[in-house]
Amino acid sequence: MSKECKNCGQSLNDDDKYCPTCGTPVYAKRLYRSKTDSRILGVCGGLGEYFKIDSNLIRVIAALIILATGVVPGLIIYFIAGLIIPEKE
Repeated sequence: MSKECKNCGQSLNDDDKYCPTCGTPVYAKRLYRSKTDSRILGVCGGLGEYFKIDSNLIRVIAALIILATGVVPGLIIYFIAGLIIPEKE
């Protein structure tokens, strides 16, 4: 399966690390906090984009995990994830 350079549109092989035409680095899929699909920090929206599933499902799972851990530990993990995961530019 070949991919396309985001800069110039050139077809790339799967093992290319740089575009042969423009030299732009080819990056793997990365996890970002979502700007467009965010309620609090965009963590669940970013996870939804990364895994290509509905972010509302992620929010329900996160709420269940937060409740199962006794609220405070789950919220601490959520806010730490919000600090560690970079926001999409």
